[in-house]
Amino acid sequence: INTFGSDISISILLGPYIGGIGTVAGAVIGSIIVILFQEFSRSLITVNGGHHLLLGVLLVFVMMTSKEGIYPGIRKLILKMKKTGKYSRFDLVRGDRDADS
Repeated sequence: INTFGSDISISILLGPYIGGIGTVAGAVIGSIIVILFQEFSRSLITVNGGHHLLLGVLLVFVMMTSKEGIYPGIRKLILKMKKTGKYSRFDLVRGDRDADS
């Protein structure tokens, strides 16, 4: 008996890998990205199963640019920007700029 089809199995496995293994936020973000990417690629590619090729390209791209996944990479970038003081856009969102002046 085959409970899950290949699409569901791929989504379950790729979500945490793309988002970031080891964090709940990474798994959630990765799952959302994978589901949206699957639906978008299904509308672009009419060949049956062709969207799996694009999911593979997405996985390779994420693993080459950020080996830990998207969420840890973004988190490191934000922390680095805060450390160097180059985060004025984040100040405006949080309202910290008013407290400094």
